[in-house]
Amino acid sequence: MCVQATFFEQVRDSGRRVVVHLFNNINTTGQHGLPAAEVPLREETVPIGGIRVVFSGDPPRACRWEPDGGELPLKPSRAVLEGVEVEVPPLGLHGMIAADWRTIES
Repeated sequence: MCVQATFFEQVRDSGRRVVVHLFNNINTTGQHGLPAAEVPLREETVPIGGIRVVFSGDPPRACRWEPDGGELPLKPSRAVLEGVEVEVPPLGLHGMIAADWRTIES
């Protein structure tokens, strides 16, 4: 319940990409900051591990973890009969999964 997730789909002639944004909303300041500060700023991040994202149906050919750019191995899903899943590295503040179907040029 402390990870916010949203996704966007990019479709081009050369293929399709789904970008899944993950945001770690654990805030050890209790949403409070210095009285003089307008927005409470975080001084630390509590990483969250064990996050898995499932893709059902036609599996992507590849998944990358951004901003690091590391490849995420696709495994058969434990949650969906005909799907695959990726496990992301421990989530600091923010990360993204870029899942590609066919080749998409940057």
